Amino acid sequence: MGKHPSTTKIMRKSIFLFLRNIHLFSSSPALLAVPYSAAVLLFPPLVSSSSSSSAAVFPALRNRLDALSPPLARVLAVALVSSLFAFPLAISSLLLAKTRAVGVLKDEDGRSLPLPVLVAAQLCGSSLRWGVDAACLCALFVGSDLMDDLGFSSRGMRIPIAGVGAVLYSILMSNACIVSNLSAIVCMCSEGGVLRSILGACRVGIGGGAAIRLAMPMNVGLAGVEALFRYRVVRGYGERGGTADCSLVVEGMFIAYLYSLLLVLDTVVGFVLLKSFREGEEEEDGRLYGGVKMYGNLLLVMDEDFRPYKS
Repeated sequence: MGKHPSTTKIMRKSIFLFLRNIHLFSSSPALLAVPYSAAVLLFPPLVSSSSSSSAAVFPALRNRLDALSPPLARVLAVALVSSLFAFPLAISSLLLAKTRAVGVLKDEDGRSLPLPVLVAAQLCGSSLRWGVDAACLCALFVGSDLMDDLGFSSRGMRIPIAGVGAVLYSILMSNACIVSNLSAIVCMCSEGGVLRSILGACRVGIGGGAAIRLAMPMNVGLAGVEALFRYRVVRGYGERGGTADCSLVVEGMFIAYLYSLLLVLDTVVGFVLLKSFREGEEEEDGRLYGGVKMYGNLLLVMDEDFRPYKS
C-alpha cells in the first residue's frame, strides 16, 4: 500500500484551509447548515422530554430493548426518532451547505452536479447507515432471545453483554456514518455516478483507519456543542418555566451557528482526506490497465473522472 499522510497533517491542513477561507465558509455554507444544526440540537431534548413519544413511534422496539437494557433503549429510541425528523433537512440544508463548501475548495467555475444526483448519493449513504443500524438491532434481538433460551436472563448477566453490544454497535455505526458523510463529498468531487461515490466513500472511510481517527475529534467537538446547547438553552428554558425570551433565542441561534461551522469544517476534513488518499494511491506500484487499477482480487475504477481536487 502507498503511504498516506498522517491524520495530524490532514487535520492541520484542513484547519489551515478553513481559516484561510473563513470569510467564505462562515457565510453561505455555515448559514445554509443552520436549519439542520437547529434540528439536530432541538429534536433530542424534545423527544426525550416526552415520556411517551418514543414508545408511541416504536412500541415493539422499546419493549424489546427495555428487556435488555433500559438506558440503551432510551438512547437508541431518542436517536432513531431524532434522525427520522432531521432527515429532510439532511438532504436539503446540510447537502446544500456541503455543496457550497466543496465549491469553495474546488474554486469551481460554475460547473456542479445536478442536485438530484447529490440527493441520491446522500440518500444511499443514509440507507447504508440505516441498514447497519437495522442489522445491529436484529443481532441484538437474536442475542437477547438466545440468552433467554440458555437461561442467562438475570440482570447481572445482561448488563455486561449489553455493554459489549453497545461498543460493537458504536464501532459499526461510526464506520457507517463516516461512509454516509463521505459519499456526498466523493460524488461532488468525482463528478461520477452514485454507485462510484459509495464505493469511493467505502474505500476512503474504511481503508487505513484514517477516517476514524479524523472523525473522533470532530465528533468530540460536535458533542461539546450539543452539551453546551443543553446546558445553556435547554436548562435555561426549564429554569424560565417553559418560556423563551429574546436572549435565549439569540443564544440558541448562535450555538446552532457554531455547530454549523463545525459541520463545514468536517466537510473540509473530508475533502482533504480524499485529496490525500488519491495522492497516496498515485504513489502505489499497482498495475494500471486502461483506467482500471488492480488491488488483489478487487477491481476499482480509477479513471480521470475521479478527481477529488483540481489538478
